[in-house]
Amino acid sequence: MNPHFFSLQFDKKFRILYVFLIILTFSLFWIGSPAGINTIAWCFLVVYFSLITCIDVQNQIISRISSIIGFWLGFLIGTGRNGWLDTMMGGFTGLLIMGILYYAGHYMTIVIARRNEKPVGEAIGLGDVCFAGVIGLLLGWPYILHGIIYSILFAGVYGLVVLVVQISKGQYHFGIEIPLAPFFIVSTIWLLYK
Repeated sequence: MNPHFFSLQFDKKFRILYVFLIILTFSLFWIGSPAGINTIAWCFLVVYFSLITCIDVQNQIISRISSIIGFWLGFLIGTGRNGWLDTMMGGFTGLLIMGILYYAGHYMTIVIARRNEKPVGEAIGLGDVCFAGVIGLLLGWPYILHGIIYSILFAGVYGLVVLVVQISKGQYHFGIEIPLAPFFIVSTIWLLYK
């Protein structure tokens, strides 16, 4: 078993995030579940989303075991909400689109590394690809397209803000790492309540 799934060391720099997530989690419980998702399934999903957010922000990894749990949750909730065919098409589409982006990013890192003659980290990880499949199962077809577009836009806006702040402080360096899972989660919750 991958130790990153259950290892939440409460690093001091992430305490504000954890407090925010606890407040958000209780708020989502208080608001109630979105249409088509029963309360117990919603509770499991919100806890899963909170764990994925903490792990991805702190360790920048989405482990296989967390992806497997997500696939089961996504499949069970998605089929009840969207029907079998739309759920499976959404999951496949999420995997396909993010898989294409993963390989395009992988190719770009190779080109950049050759140009700079030093190694560059991955643009998108395989955990993000799997997590897009989980989100696709939850949202179903065609709403996964909206989910991926909103996620990328939210991450882009966040990245732009981080870039501006780092440049203004004189701390900019190439290769800013931005975890994608929180942006997938925000867009998914937004679309589920829409």
